[in-house]
Amino acid sequence: MRDVIIVSRRRQPSVRLLVRCLSLVRVDARWRRHMSEAKLTVAWGAHEPDAHVNANLISNKLRELQVLTDAGVPCPCYSEAYVDGWLPRRSDHRFGRDLLEPTSLPSFYVERLDLRAEFRVHVWDGAVVALGQKVATEANAHPWIRSSRAGWRVSYRPELMKAALEGRAVRGRAIAAVGALGYDFGAVDVGITSKGKSVVLEVNSAPGLCEYTAGKYVNAIKERLGR
Repeated sequence: MRDVIIVSRRRQPSVRLLVRCLSLVRVDARWRRHMSEAKLTVAWGAHEPDAHVNANLISNKLRELQVLTDAGVPCPCYSEAYVDGWLPRRSDHRFGRDLLEPTSLPSFYVERLDLRAEFRVHVWDGAVVALGQKVATEANAHPWIRSSRAGWRVSYRPELMKAALEGRAVRGRAIAAVGALGYDFGAVDVGITSKGKSVVLEVNSAPGLCEYTAGKYVNAIKERLGR
């Protein structure tokens, strides 16, 4: 019997890291043939209604925005019709690709916000387990598209985390967003506008991980296993 099965659409680096860090338990990423044998099944960015953790994920980013907005979570304004000056987005966007290379067939448009900072907040079971700030890693990093492909990364340095943790709104927004979507966990991108308002940009159900954040998810998975 497998203890844990990670359900993923593709063998992502974050999945490989989780599997390696979960070395004390039996893990299988080849989930389809073994799901019925698992003590715990974790959906990692994959729609799997029978998963124990994060069943029924929303894969459509437009639908995600609609659900968050309907729940009263502050998000960028969006429209399915063209709005001059707004950003074209794909419903399946990843890594900010559609911002770096604007699509000719957008699914929707979002208002471009003037953000002075952006945070990545990892939430599991209604609590923040890790929080970092996006920082530029290259001299020619994009001025406002804060993705790894645009010269940015998430830093989990203690001093940055402490500054972010002092802003309760950042943590509260992230927890509210994950709860509104009905997820057990999610990595929430929260932006701070030039006027100091915190806004949820998106919720990642298969976030990229480093050794630090992988350890947080491993602890959460083991705790769930022990219930």
